[in-house]
Amino acid sequence: MNMPVATNIGIAVMAMLCMAMLWRSLTIRQALSAPDGCSAPGIARQGTLSALDFTRETQRTIDLRQVLEEAPQHGHSLLKSRDITWTQVMPQGPLDVFARPQELQQLLAHVVALACQAMPRGGVLSVVAKAHGVQAVIQFCDAGRHGQQPLLSGLFQHGARALAGADAVDSELVASVASCRRIVHEHGGRIETAPSSTSGELALTVRLPLRAGAANWSRY
Repeated sequence: MNMPVATNIGIAVMAMLCMAMLWRSLTIRQALSAPDGCSAPGIARQGTLSALDFTRETQRTIDLRQVLEEAPQHGHSLLKSRDITWTQVMPQGPLDVFARPQELQQLLAHVVALACQAMPRGGVLSVVAKAHGVQAVIQFCDAGRHGQQPLLSGLFQHGARALAGADAVDSELVASVASCRRIVHEHGGRIETAPSSTSGELALTVRLPLRAGAANWSRY
């Protein structure tokens, strides 16, 4: 093989290696839900919501009830694949928060994916939203057909422990938990496990400031 041909092949191989390393770097950043990319790979593959670009979206007043009512439509294919029923209880009055709508949609997409991972087929995912003082509270509690104990809250706790380095677990679970936490925290709220206000069982609970105080949390 003459030298010019060998040199050209070497350059091509190096270029391919560089592209592979760049692709792997971008994939890792996405899985870790860095601020410029917050879609966990497991979510995109399962079809709940496609990756969303939040860089240009501005915060505005939105009614959480509308976002929650649309969530089963966005997650329809995944819920149907697991034969899971979404039920919801909403207040009559608005639950206005100061937020980025697409980020809240992404949050719910992660919750749906986590619930489908945790629950047995044919279960029910119950969603209860209400105003509590200066907060909007959303609780997600799962139940199987035969009265199994809720599993969603436990799976989230497991992912949170792994995020803190206490447990070894699937990286996609860690990425989902990290994304949920980031979105909620950037909106001035918190996500935790707490007793359900209806059943008393442990529920994955999201708390966000209502509109009157939400603007004080805006970081943008």
